[in-house]
Parts: sequence; structure tokens; C-alpha cells
Amino acid sequence: MFTKTYGYDAVIRLLGTENNIATTGHFTSRLRTELATSWVDTGKTAEDTFTLLKLDKTAYKIFTAPPMHKGTTNPALDLYVAYVRQFNEHAKKTKKKIGLLDMFSKTYGDNGVAKMVEMGVRVPTTQKVSSNLRRQLLRKWEINEQSPEDVFKLLKLDEAGNDLFATPQISKTNSIGTGKISIWCCYEY
Repeated sequence: MFTKTYGYDAVIRLLGTENNIATTGHFTSRLRTELATSWVDTGKTAEDTFTLLKLDKTAYKIFTAPPMHKGTTNPALDLYVAYVRQFNEHAKKTKKKIGLLDMFSKTYGDNGVAKMVEMGVRVPTTQKVSSNLRRQLLRKWEINEQSPEDVFKLLKLDEAGNDLFATPQISKTNSIGTGKISIWCCYEY
């Protein structure tokens, strides 16, 4: 109903106000869940939803754009996470679940996702989603039996040459656990 009246962009902006206005928190949380559920019920695919939310166009801004309000993540990202959760809840019957990583990897590639994770783990409001993407990425490589050498190349760490340890991925300003090099180091095949 809200989307028909105000459009998706306005509803997504409304969802971004959740953490700052106590009176709207319950409402926006419910609206997010109901909207995601309606997309699942009407047969919207993950690709449809990803595109509708413009996550296919925003790239790294998903994890780096300053939130509209302190403490709020990207509302489109939150809505996509809710969609994936609802899709998988409904998929228990069909056993055709999707992962949060699926559309990100399809759109941006594993190297692109690794860059997003690298940025996202530094931002408190996106740490949880970024960590989830990181776990799914590592699991994907393990399932596909990719060697550490393959992952090293996939992350383009081989292109750093002699400057590998001077790259921003592992500079002293980054904490342990961030950066592509730490993703590679966590990968144990």
C-alpha cells in the first residue's frame, strides 16, 4: 500500500529512519518484513529485488555511503537482507534457498565482494552484513575447492608485486581482520 502511494524510493528512505525515531522503529521494522514477504509471495526473484533496490548500481557505496542518520545502515541493504531471510523462510518447503552472497557475487564478482567486505567491516552499521558476506565467500571457495593460490589471484593480491605489504589492505591503519589479505589468510582449503 505504501509503495503504491509513495513509491519504493520514499519507502526505502522511511525505512532508513528506524534507529533514530523511537516511535517509528517498530513500524519500520514491520514494514520492512511485510514488504520483503510480499515480494516473496508475488514471486519476485533475488535479481528483481536486487535491481529494484538499486543494489546493482550502488556498488561500494552500499558499505561506504554515510547513513542518513547515525546508527542506521543502508536501508536498501537492510531490505535486501530481509528479502533473503523471508525467501529462505518460505523456501523451507522447496529447499531452494539463496545466500546473501549470490547476487553480490553475480553482480560484482568475488573480488568486488571482497572489496565491499573490506570496507564494510570498518563501519559499525555494516559490520554484521559484511561479516556474513565474508563467511559466505570463504565457504563458497571451500565448496568449490579453490586453492589458496587461486584465491590469492582472484583477490588480485598477486598484482601488488613487491608492494604487497605496503598495500592499504594490510597497512598499520587497518585492524587485523580487515582487508583482502586477511580474507585470504582466513581461507584454509
